[in-house]
Amino acid sequence: DVQGGEEAVYVGPGCTLNWGDGNIDADPCFADPCNGDYHLKSQAGRWEPSGQTWVQDAVTSPCIDAGIDVGNPASDWTAELWPHGKRINMGAYGDTPEASMSVSDVGNIADLNNSGFIDYVDMRMFTDKWLYQEFLLSEDLNRDGTVDFVDFAIMSAHWLECTAPVNSNSIVKDGIEYYMQTDKFIYNLGEEVEMLYRVTNLRDEEVLIGCSRSPEFNLLVQKDEETIWMKVQGWYWFSPGITLSGGEYTDLSHGWDMKDGDGNLVEPGVYNVVGVMYNEPWNYDNSGSPTVTEVAVPITIIP
Repeated sequence: DVQGGEEAVYVGPGCTLNWGDGNIDADPCFADPCNGDYHLKSQAGRWEPSGQTWVQDAVTSPCIDAGIDVGNPASDWTAELWPHGKRINMGAYGDTPEASMSVSDVGNIADLNNSGFIDYVDMRMFTDKWLYQEFLLSEDLNRDGTVDFVDFAIMSAHWLECTAPVNSNSIVKDGIEYYMQTDKFIYNLGEEVEMLYRVTNLRDEEVLIGCSRSPEFNLLVQKDEETIWMKVQGWYWFSPGITLSGGEYTDLSHGWDMKDGDGNLVEPGVYNVVGVMYNEPWNYDNSGSPTVTEVAVPITIIP
């Protein structure tokens, strides 16, 4: 947040200013800057250090949820208490428990490890702080300074809820849907990437995939159009193929440990996860070659 915007920045002789997207020129709505309180005002909640409590303001700062884009290593927002908007705030308190709260309700108050699913991991984190009397704990779900049965009731109300969006893409060709999915958009280096490739018959009639040659599913990971990892599921040559009734599907799911075909951990960057189907219905095009259908989703790996 730069007062006066790009025009207000002095650029010395021989220097170049790289003005990135996301810079703003707006009133940050500090709580009390004259007395050194640079917490951002928020209608959802702002930490008031002198009173050790959360207060609600009449306005919300434009600096909330306006920090570095997701995918940048400096964009970690996970220390902010829910509602956090899943994006770091600008300012001194971004990615801290004192970060002003977002007016977005994305995520879940009981998702303590920000996995998108409320399960035993969250419950273990919760019970580890049982009866703690301390402000600014994520386990203190009602934000009253004590982790107790009130918080347990909130946790229980959200038990086994799933809020994680999946990363997916699909195409429909001749009444057949080809669907590719990964469990997330952004991964830390070394995480497991869960993949699902599914082929669904959207017709009312039965179809046969792989009539005169065995069909084959491939899961690929590509970097700059070069395949660095592959998982293949095939059927025997001259097998009758896969028969799918109307609405029926077949799929291939697998995890990728972020290692290439030689067993080396890949570098951070953007990759494509691709589902490939060889020998779709009717097997061969007019040239006599097997047809291939691909559908891909991009993922980003950060350090």
